Amino acid sequence: MSSKKKGGRKAGKKAAKRAIELEGLVGDPDREQGEDFGIRLPQREVPEDFELPRREPEGLRESLSSRALEILEVTHRFAELLGHRAATTGHLIAAITKEESGITGDLFTDINAFPEMFWRQVATVEEVEPNPEGWWFDQEVAKSLERARDAADCFEDEEVEPEHLFLGLLSLPTGMAARILEEFSIDRVEMREETLAMMGIDYLDCPDWERGIKRRRPKKGRSGKGGG
Repeated sequence: MSSKKKGGRKAGKKAAKRAIELEGLVGDPDREQGEDFGIRLPQREVPEDFELPRREPEGLRESLSSRALEILEVTHRFAELLGHRAATTGHLIAAITKEESGITGDLFTDINAFPEMFWRQVATVEEVEPNPEGWWFDQEVAKSLERARDAADCFEDEEVEPEHLFLGLLSLPTGMAARILEEFSIDRVEMREETLAMMGIDYLDCPDWERGIKRRRPKKGRSGKGGG
């Protein structure tokens, strides 16, 4: 057998392995509606030795809950499987929708927006430019993580949870996640209000990052914090 044929078979096995792992991340695509939300890898070759760097800002993972850390791991692996040179807010929102134990799963189920829809949209992206800082995620993800930590601090929560990550992500009017939400006609502001309501937090108690307002009311005004 020629080396060319051997190389082709090896590449095919690698692609199949990536597809299997990606399908494992996404889960069973079968739905009662009978729609096929299966993920298809882009029609391009991902180098066999491709690895997405793990460089990130120092202290990034401090105060993140185990659930939030798992979401970051899924985000990283998803981008790596697709051969993307940086994770975007699209990869992040796909990872968040994968979580079944939190608020976001209920939110998306209520509007018939299934995780596979988001994963498929991100999988169609051909190229993602690397972060100039060398981090494994882009600047939009960095901003959403910063805002997630800001939200947790504002609400006096001990750890950054997936719900905080989601709020930070929904605050961004730009980036892949914002484009995907718009594609699906999902209003990110309404989603943010719904998320806050399910967290038991008044909308006015949440930082208004887009207007540069960290908090609108003192912490004692938040319901459920013993502030009558």
